[in-house]
Amino acid sequence: MPGISMSLTTTAEYTREKMLAVMTAENRLLELRLARERLEQGENTLPCEQGGVTFQCVLAVKPTPNPFFRRVEVRVFRSDEAGNRHQLAELLTVLPTNQ
Repeated sequence: MPGISMSLTTTAEYTREKMLAVMTAENRLLELRLARERLEQGENTLPCEQGGVTFQCVLAVKPTPNPFFRRVEVRVFRSDEAGNRHQLAELLTVLPTNQ
């Protein structure tokens, strides 16, 4: 039964990483909401950590039909041993341009 226990371990690790990735995205959106900074359109990538796990966060600020608001997307990735990126979370919200 070693195959079953390895599968359970892998599933538990993936679930933990997924949960941490969602928390990372939520925290990043909360930081933006509280910072009240002017939201400029564009995309940037930055390392982010949660629970001892290092992720890559991609923050994209996009226009909306209303010029006073921006669509903000946060995507969280984790790289495997081979260097392949896997998206674990994606959250979006709409924030005022000049909060």
